[in-house]
Amino acid sequence: MSFPDYDQKCNDHKSLLILVKSISGRNSNTQLSSKIFNKLYERIANLDELCIEDAQGMGCQRLIRLRYKRNEYENENNDWGDFQCHRKLLGLITISKYNGNDADLQDVYAEYQNTVDKYSSTLYDSRCLVFEVKEKQDLPNSCPQTNGDNCESNEQLPTSLTSGGDCVNEHLESGNGCENSRQCDDGSDNDVKDLISSLFWVLESKRLDRSYEKLDKIPLLMAPFETKALIGLDTDSKIFKRKCMGRMRKYMGDLSLLAGLPSEALSHYGNSIDTLRSANDWL
Repeated sequence: MSFPDYDQKCNDHKSLLILVKSISGRNSNTQLSSKIFNKLYERIANLDELCIEDAQGMGCQRLIRLRYKRNEYENENNDWGDFQCHRKLLGLITISKYNGNDADLQDVYAEYQNTVDKYSSTLYDSRCLVFEVKEKQDLPNSCPQTNGDNCESNEQLPTSLTSGGDCVNEHLESGNGCENSRQCDDGSDNDVKDLISSLFWVLESKRLDRSYEKLDKIPLLMAPFETKALIGLDTDSKIFKRKCMGRMRKYMGDLSLLAGLPSEALSHYGNSIDTLRSANDWL
């Protein structure tokens, strides 16, 4: 069964879905604290839209919108991906901690691969970010302590691994002192932007793919509860073929909407409605 998402909004229909998940190896020391993970998640989630120049190179930009999930996304909801593209998990960012042990680092990477395999049916691309946490002993002299509140030490988190296996030097400093401030190197933001850009170009290639129009039989895109609906159905009838084409048009409309082309999406939706109406398909 699928699980309702009560946080979902109307605008989410045009947003790419990305999961941000905290992982660890067999050693629990590679697990980031919930406080640090939440700070990282909030920073990533602040990037909820990105302008990307299209392939024509004419200065036209697409506004790509993002939606993030924290730690878990049920595969049952992912099963709706072909029928409702905004519910399909397209991107994955895993976050872990490096404790100086290379063997633990390999365990983290293995867990990252397991997570990728879990969502491999829909993922376009993914990243693995590993941070080395270093606590600073020096507390700011100007930080007052009142009413029993303690000033916490700053933490410096340099990134040491991405999914491509390349080492990068990124630093994120988070502090819960009197100013509650944090500073992050541009590198961590660039990694997320690079992932979003990669998702867009995979999405764009699927939007431009018209090979389905040349197929003798267009596959029927179905909701999960329709899996048994094909039993005893005449798949060679004109009504069935119109149903397949209408749903494929709707799917292309979803891809266009996610790719930042609402006008093209509206055209696909209009054609889909006309075709599905003639096939008596109201789903």
